[in-house]
Amino acid sequence: MEKFRNLVLEANRKLRLADHMAHVTYPMLKETKLLLTILNNIDLSLKASLDAYLYYERLYKRISPHSDDLRTKLEIFEKSAAKRYDLQNYSKLIMEVHNILKKHRESPMAFVKKEKLVICNGDYRMKILEISDVKNHLSKAKPFISRLTNVLKENDAYSRR
Repeated sequence: MEKFRNLVLEANRKLRLADHMAHVTYPMLKETKLLLTILNNIDLSLKASLDAYLYYERLYKRISPHSDDLRTKLEIFEKSAAKRYDLQNYSKLIMEVHNILKKHRESPMAFVKKEKLVICNGDYRMKILEISDVKNHLSKAKPFISRLTNVLKENDAYSRR
């Protein structure tokens, strides 16, 4: 149960960090490259939350052991925890954030233009990232992690009885 608690705390910590950077640090500095850092913290928070949900399900033997790749985790999550905790459509958010960061890592070029981060792939197709996009991902991630925190609180209340 300690691992579950640590994953929940890590998810909340990364989410608070991303929120602070998006709403305080970025407006103050206006440094567009911070968008990737904010998005990376959102990604880490979402993945820690996903791991926590799956660990919790595994702990209570609702799911069997699984491989550690993201697609497998998301499939298992959609079949079990997403239905149980009413969390459908969050797999799409997790993959979207993951894919943006993956495109950036694999891109031969990325540059800043008018407070937007432009990520080009090998064919020079562009993905444009703005602060509004990052804040949108952040606002979608909050309920996902909030429900996870509620699961932890319910579990703590139940174990104290």
